[in-house]
Amino acid sequence: SEVPKRMGGVCPARGWCTLGVPPSAECTVGDAVGGIMVQALVLILVLTTVAHTALQYINGTISVDRQTTGRFVASRFRERFITLLSLSGFIISMALQTSQYKWAHPIQVTALQIFGSVVLALHALVFLQVHINMGKSWSPVPQAKVQHELVEEGLFRFARHPMYANFIWATPSVFLATLNWLVAVTWGLGWIALAIYRIPKEEDILIELFGRSYLNYRHRVGALGPRWCIHILNGPGHIAHLDANNYGDGGPDGGGDDDDDDVRAQRAAEEKGFTG
Repeated sequence: SEVPKRMGGVCPARGWCTLGVPPSAECTVGDAVGGIMVQALVLILVLTTVAHTALQYINGTISVDRQTTGRFVASRFRERFITLLSLSGFIISMALQTSQYKWAHPIQVTALQIFGSVVLALHALVFLQVHINMGKSWSPVPQAKVQHELVEEGLFRFARHPMYANFIWATPSVFLATLNWLVAVTWGLGWIALAIYRIPKEEDILIELFGRSYLNYRHRVGALGPRWCIHILNGPGHIAHLDANNYGDGGPDGGGDDDDDDVRAQRAAEEKGFTG
């Protein structure tokens, strides 16, 4: 159009496109809303994490069972570093405003971008609901809490790890909101890598804390929702192959007396599944 040419390719609304826009294109409403929504989701993640941590300090529920945690997690600093490393590609792609490059952001379709932004807003609400469901059992890194409870209600009826599931399933919406494949791919791969690294540790802790109760819950519910989603996180055969002998005399819902045997059987099966 005439206006961008006269203004050196910059139109009045260009500053709203926080992820950038190709030099030959205008900053559309879709680009502006999509970029702001993705950044808002990240901001909500950070602020909610800080707020929930502060609330646990105030309520006295922040205490960690260091003995149990230490058996499965080497260092909380390492866990935080790996979290940052997993999401570093996404962070860099945002910071460099990669939507300014045509190869990363080749098209602008406002209707699709608005739709993607609305769905991202729903993912933000799901994230907040997961925090509400977890309450005092939530932790920013894999660890056992002194007042840890097994949460099976709310969104945990549909996925054992709904927070990871929510962010992984948000990947298509990140793409639609930005129409930037680089931002979407680094977002999705980052959360998938983090889930694959963290979930086995978290499940070891939960099996240690809750034994048969967690194994039964795990038998019913997939890690990320559908059991085919990153199937390795559901263990070998989603533990359905373990027969009554693995659980003691009573079967999964029966009256076996030795929960420790259940735990050992489950871990042995998972070792074979994850390494073989």
